[in-house]
Amino acid sequence: MSTITMRDVSVMGTSYVHYPFEFFLDSMAELGIERIEL
Repeated sequence: MSTITMRDVSVMGTSYVHYPFEFFLDSMAELGIERIEL
């Protein structure tokens, strides 16, 4: 069985609807998320 890493995770930005888009991108970068869904 393979291990799931942060490279395998995709994030939706719906939780950040009340924040500027740049804040969302900065947050994802800080968390090490490389793939996002817009």
